[in-house]
This record gives sequence, C-alpha cells and structure tokens, in this order.
Amino acid sequence: IAILLQDKYGRTEAKALISKPDLNNVVNKTFIWVLQKVDGVVSVIANTPNGRVNLERLISTASDDEKVKHINYDRLDNTRKNLKKTIIIKDTTKA
Repeated sequence: IAILLQDKYGRTEAKALISKPDLNNVVNKTFIWVLQKVDGVVSVIANTPNGRVNLERLISTASDDEKVKHINYDRLDNTRKNLKKTIIIKDTTKA
C-alpha cells in the first residue's frame, strides 16, 4: 500500500510503502506524512502537537534504545518485511 507524502503546500511530493496491517495506524486524522531531506538523507515524518513522528519508528514500535534499519536501503519502503530493529549499544568507555 502506498501513502502519499505532501509538501508544505499540500501537493503530493512522493509515495511511501507500508504493509496493509499498518494502514489504520498510519493513515488517520492524526498524521499528515511528508518527505524530509536532511543532508541528502530521506525520511518520512509527520509533525504532531506532541512532536515529530518517524514512520519507520511508528510501524516498528522501536524504543528509544533501538535503531530502525531499512533492509533494502529504500527509506520510502516502510513495509514490515523491510524494517529491522537493532539495539543501540552505548560506548561507556568514553568520559
């Protein structure tokens, strides 16, 4: 399933893929999904009153100590089979 990503004028800018079971959680009145580019890195985000929500983190239910990796390196492919959570290991040897 593809969701439409809007620019600041409400025009469709791109599409992101999600799995069917995530449709109701992702497409609702809470989220307007946009394409964000920072230093050449693409992300799919929604700005909410409670802060920014990353699509891959919402779908994968990643905790703060987990990173979400796109297996096929396509950050617009947020299907469940393409997302993998990994634990972030903090280096405690540095002061």
